Amino acid sequence: MPGNTCQYYNCGKSSSKFKNLKMFRFPKDKERLEVWKMNSGNIKLLSLDDDKLYCRYLCQEHFSLESFMNCNKQKLTISAVPYNYNELKQNSTTNDSERNDEYINISPVTLSPSTPFNNLSLKSYTKSRTTESVELLFPSPSTSDTPKRKRINNLINMPSPVSKRNIFADTLIETPRKKILNKTIQKQKKILHNKITHISKLKNNISKFKKQNTLKKLMYDHKFPSCNSRAIVTMQLRNKRRPWTIEEKNLALSLFYKSPTSYNFLRLQRVNLPSPSTVRRWIGLSKYLPGFNKLFLSHLKRKFEFKTYKDKVCSVCFDEISIKELLEYSKNFDFIEGFEDLGRLGRTSKTANTALVFMARGVYTSWKIPIAYFLAHSAVNRDILKTLIIDVLQVLFDTGLFPKLIICDQGTNNQSALKLLNVSEDKPFFYVGEHKLFALFDTPHLLKSIRNNFIGNNFKKGDIIISFNDIVQTYNIDKANQKSRALLKITDAHIRPNSFQKMSVKLAAQVLSHTMSSTIRTCISTKELKSETANNTADFVEFIDKLFDCLNSRTLYNSNPYNCALTNNNIVKDFLSKACAYFKNLVKLKNEKVTRPPCFNGFIQTINGVLQFFEEEKNNNIIFLLTNRLNQDVIENLFSIFRQRGGYNKNPTSKTLRTSFRSTCVFSLSQSKGTNCEEDNDIDDICVVYSDNDVIRSEMMNDSLSDAESVSSLPSLLSPEKLKVKAHKTEKNESITLEDCSVTYFSGYLAYKCIEKFNCEMCKKSLITTKNMNSKNQLLILFKNYPDTNKDGGLKAPTEYFNSIIDRALYIFENIFSIIQHQKKIKVKLIKYLKEDQLISTWINENDNACYEHYIFILEKLIICNKFYPSRPEAEFINLKSRGGLTYPNEFIFGILTAVEKSFGKYCKDNDVFLITLDDFFNNNKFINFPCIQHKTAILTTIISNFIIKRMRQYSLITNKNTIKANAKKKKN
Repeated sequence: MPGNTCQYYNCGKSSSKFKNLKMFRFPKDKERLEVWKMNSGNIKLLSLDDDKLYCRYLCQEHFSLESFMNCNKQKLTISAVPYNYNELKQNSTTNDSERNDEYINISPVTLSPSTPFNNLSLKSYTKSRTTESVELLFPSPSTSDTPKRKRINNLINMPSPVSKRNIFADTLIETPRKKILNKTIQKQKKILHNKITHISKLKNNISKFKKQNTLKKLMYDHKFPSCNSRAIVTMQLRNKRRPWTIEEKNLALSLFYKSPTSYNFLRLQRVNLPSPSTVRRWIGLSKYLPGFNKLFLSHLKRKFEFKTYKDKVCSVCFDEISIKELLEYSKNFDFIEGFEDLGRLGRTSKTANTALVFMARGVYTSWKIPIAYFLAHSAVNRDILKTLIIDVLQVLFDTGLFPKLIICDQGTNNQSALKLLNVSEDKPFFYVGEHKLFALFDTPHLLKSIRNNFIGNNFKKGDIIISFNDIVQTYNIDKANQKSRALLKITDAHIRPNSFQKMSVKLAAQVLSHTMSSTIRTCISTKELKSETANNTADFVEFIDKLFDCLNSRTLYNSNPYNCALTNNNIVKDFLSKACAYFKNLVKLKNEKVTRPPCFNGFIQTINGVLQFFEEEKNNNIIFLLTNRLNQDVIENLFSIFRQRGGYNKNPTSKTLRTSFRSTCVFSLSQSKGTNCEEDNDIDDICVVYSDNDVIRSEMMNDSLSDAESVSSLPSLLSPEKLKVKAHKTEKNESITLEDCSVTYFSGYLAYKCIEKFNCEMCKKSLITTKNMNSKNQLLILFKNYPDTNKDGGLKAPTEYFNSIIDRALYIFENIFSIIQHQKKIKVKLIKYLKEDQLISTWINENDNACYEHYIFILEKLIICNKFYPSRPEAEFINLKSRGGLTYPNEFIFGILTAVEKSFGKYCKDNDVFLITLDDFFNNNKFINFPCIQHKTAILTTIISNFIIKRMRQYSLITNKNTIKANAKKKKN
């Protein structure tokens, strides 16, 4: 490096090689700098500017003793200059003038002698020969004669290096031996040069690999499944003090928010996480009490100060959440939290059990911000609610935002407050000052209300009767199917929901869906559903499904034409206009009484509000509107965040709500799973996104079954001959049922999945065909296609041959699955059993096994789609009680426990009930077959004894309760 070596000509010493050598910078004074450059004798310094020269050094060897301030030679005087290289060289050439070989004749260059250098004590230096005066000959452009002689005196006043002379050039003797040695030397030089070149290439490669394998490179190239996984890795690789990134802050805050105990546990396990005090500091010191926070609103004002109109347009959602009645003293505020607190309206002595939360959400851009919350005893009074609504809207106007809508559910206090604001169905707006705002009801809440009013009742529109009983009959028809079902997601919870299930939007949307209406029409066409109102019910369900799609659009374009954004010239706008007239004539019939539920008027008000709002926004160059942004999903997700505080917290206290509200205002958190609304993607929500693969083929497919578990050892319920008879009867049966249509639809679905994955032309020819309006088994496919789309769109119809293959596979699956469901490697065994069938085996091996892998994929998909579906009525109670946690029992075990229950019922009142029950059970069941001989005794003993003990305890509890009730009645008498 130039900065570490001495720049004096032919010196090159450095402080790294000579530890006690002192180096001195070139001075900044220009006069001294010129003297230093000229005296150093280094011609390369002439081309450098002053700043670069300041980074160059001269060592202490080139200064006289008078140039130092002390004997240690650690510091130079102000006027210190180095030795003049030319004078030193002149002195050395004078001392060596006696040597003849020092004289060099160079023509036409003439060397002039230098003046002697006196009065200077020098050390011995070995320098190159230089010249002070040089005479050069240049050709004259005017004449062709001898060129004019020009003298250049003191051109640079610098020494010029002279090439080394070969001293022994005249005395070399070329002998044969020396020639051989010279050739050897030349070869070795070439080899050495090649080795050096190879080494340099290897060094370059090493440096490249080092750069490629750096931590930053690896972190950049690796594809993490989510931003949180990347953040947790980068947090563990911190080796320097650096600021935490936004992703790391969000992750740390979410972990701390979910459970502070788990957060501290991770830190104790040496997981690199910010300290809890750091997390609290991020949240800030602002105190978010009920009402408005001035500091937060000032930040909000600065944030939107330079935003565009589209960024500022927002809707205001408000809803109530139940909180726990608990009084807690706060040191910071010196008051007791838990009483009713309405912000500027004051506090009361009533304990708070409800929190009213207001939230703003962008209509055209993705952002959401909680604005304020208030604590109340029960629901907020309509007069107070009206005042709070106006206060919130006025605060948002003051911050520079443009609230255009308010959205709420159909609570009685909300409806009363809107009436006080002069809002009606035909006039869905009110004014705050000069600002016009529209009042809408939450569409998912309206959908739930429609379903809840429809259950067990009839609707009437003019002379048209719409009956919920048609949906129940369709469900029962589909539920009886064994091979395949059309209503895969419909359960008893949809048809007969309890009080909690009636609050689920998901269940309501699945009942009043396009699939339900298509299934009803299919049952009508197959003549399985014989009802005069069935067509009307199918039309009503289809209408509600389209209406919900129109008011829940997320994208500008969609395969479902009713789920597109609202524009000026599409069917969504026309349909919404017709929907208002539909609800005006709709009434509810219950016990011959005609009523009109509030949800009917709520839909009219919401539809009119959406259409009028869109008409006004067209003046602001708005060409489309995503109606999904006009609901309460964001505030429902906010409530789910509040309930996550410190784990599961169904009813947070007022203090917990305050801290959660503060954290949410500072950082956006992820909502919990299973919320009663769709996930919104506003702000920067923390979501773990995992990539879903299709069917992952595990090593189980390659594992061979043991002899004890081979397919041949499985009990055969139906022999191949019986299967053929069954198939033959099915082919001759001309009547088409809903089950046949479901099998055809399922076949088309499997073909679609196969073609989507492999894109095989041979599969397209053999699996799918064009739709046939005259084919009755394709009715479900035809009805499920949207009527306003292309006929060739939607699901393709399967070929008759492929449909028969799937029908056969489903029949085999139905008969064999109940036998092997308790065993391991279920999929492997089912695949092998299906392969042994002659019809399926011929299909798999056709075309010289060209599509073997594709057909195996279809069978695997068939097994996976049917394996875990709880189609048996006995399993519904298990799934309902355990939420899917318990496994459906084997039919053999179920039969044993049924027999034990009969024996227990006979002798439950005896003293020796346990032994007597066992004796009676074994007397009536002498032969008990169990699949596993090795564990037969242990398993049956454990199951039977535990069952009897449990029934004894239950019987004792029931008897004691009845005895207490009977004694209480006796005392009263």
